[in-house]
Formats: sequence, C-alpha cells, structure tokens
Amino acid sequence: MCINGKYLNHLRFANDVLLLATTMEQLQMMISDLEKTSLEKGLKMIPKKTKIMTDTEDRSVITIGGTNIEHVQEYIYLGQAIRADKSIQTKEITRRIRMGWAGFGKLSYTIKNQKIPVKLGTKVFNACVLPVLIYGAQTWTCTKSNLDRIRKLKELWKDKCWEYR
Repeated sequence: MCINGKYLNHLRFANDVLLLATTMEQLQMMISDLEKTSLEKGLKMIPKKTKIMTDTEDRSVITIGGTNIEHVQEYIYLGQAIRADKSIQTKEITRRIRMGWAGFGKLSYTIKNQKIPVKLGTKVFNACVLPVLIYGAQTWTCTKSNLDRIRKLKELWKDKCWEYR
C-alpha cells in the first residue's frame, strides 16, 4: 500500500496487526518475523484468530508455529468488514444498517417515550444509534444508491421515533 509516496507493509492498532505483502513467500517471512519478535517479548500469536486474505487465487500454505492459517474472503478489522473485491460496499452498508436497527431496537422505548422530551430523545438517537450506522462511512464509495439507502433509513427512523408524539 502506497501512502504519500511511502510503501506500508503493516498497519497496527493495539493488538490488531494487518500485514501487507506482495507475495505469499514475503507474507510467510513477515509472519515468522512477527512470531519470533512476539515470543521474545513474551507474547504469543494465536493461529485460530489469524486470517489470510488475498486478491489472487494463490492459496499457499502459511503457518504460525506449524499451524496452517485459514484463507478467508472477508473479515472484520477494527469493526469494519474488509474484502479483497469491490462487493464489500453493499455488504458493509447492509451490515451497518442491521447493526443500526439493533441499536434502534434497544433504545426505541427511550427514544419514543412520550415522557422524555423530543430534544433528549433526539440526542440519544444521535449519540447512540446514528454512530453505529455511519461507523467507517468515510471509506465507503458515495454512490447515489448508497446515499439513498442511508437517507431512507434515517427518514424511516425519524417517522418511527415521532409517530406517537
């Protein structure tokens, strides 16, 4: 991955590491180096939690401590679905909508409650439901179709929130 003219071969956040390699051989070397360094620091890589995703048909065996690593088509990294092909946009937006509905359902009594001021219900919605829906949206392709889905959902939620007031 090239960013500002520099090639990145890994991304790290807390205990989540994403390795980027151009060949499976390079990936095996990177994983072996990471495993060795981790062990030296008293840390252990967990093969069951480690996944390989490629944008090629190469399914070479990659191992951690003699255990084969699973190849996957998509996975969740830092709360966002990642996929090698472009089909992820629709799937990720659908997943976020599902999660938004779950959050809305959990808070609907509070949001719809006539004893709670509309302003407070709106604040709860904006603080607890909307962020679940739009998490990671900065990486989505802003197509008319994607924007329409989000707009329609917001209108539907708005109608559901205030229909009894």
